[in-house]
Amino acid sequence: MADSGRLALIHGEIDGELDGRQRAELASALLADPEAQALREDLRRVCAALDALEGVDPPPQLRRSILDALPQSTSSRARSWWSAPRPASIRSVSATE
Repeated sequence: MADSGRLALIHGEIDGELDGRQRAELASALLADPEAQALREDLRRVCAALDALEGVDPPPQLRRSILDALPQSTSSRARSWWSAPRPASIRSVSATE
């Protein structure tokens, strides 16, 4: 199995995120490691197969069923930080942006 550094480079290559130095590093690693070459080809095939799949919209009731399955909290502390009142100093900074 390729080490985590090589695996990260392979993923980066597939995602088109490598710079020139990283591409050179991956090329060198692949020349030295047939197992990493095979893994790269397997991952490329999987990604190509996934890219070929047609997009599907989720059923309309999915969002509601997920939200219903989440634990409910009645505590006032459970409010999100962004919905809580902001101190005047933060409000004034936000207003000037």
